[in-house]
Amino acid sequence: MQPILPEELDFVQAARKASKINGYWPISRLERLAGLVLDDQANIEAELEFDVQGRLRTVSGIAKARLSMICQRCMQPMDVDLVTDIKLALVSDESKADLLSEEFEPLMLDEDNRINIPAMLEDELLLALPLVALHDTDCSDFLQEQKERQALEEEQALKKDNPFSVLKDLL
Repeated sequence: MQPILPEELDFVQAARKASKINGYWPISRLERLAGLVLDDQANIEAELEFDVQGRLRTVSGIAKARLSMICQRCMQPMDVDLVTDIKLALVSDESKADLLSEEFEPLMLDEDNRINIPAMLEDELLLALPLVALHDTDCSDFLQEQKERQALEEEQALKKDNPFSVLKDLL
């Protein structure tokens, strides 16, 4: 089993040492994400690499989680698999964030250069969440009933349009 991720890390030192960390963090300890899921007993799994690229201090990697949510079509529980690529670069202010290449998203830290890893992962997964959780298939009973009703109406319309259908009833 993977180790639990550290809650905080000195970003500059980790980048200087080209540190790599992997592990998990319980969703139950992430207030914003835990409030959006049915079962907060799942974990976020992450693999992160800190590095220095030219003058940039960066963190890149992947975060993934399987979240239990409500399908907004059928209102039944469903699993949503989230996988997000992380490519962040440390910036000291917003003016420097505009100078970053499109490859990186800006990451602003406080004056002691510490990064709250769970909060960063939570932000990345919140951005990766679908706007509306839906099953891939037509899952709604209402939609199934609508399809059946439409098929029945089409069948009845075909019978009604036949001018000889009255003769059939006479026999």
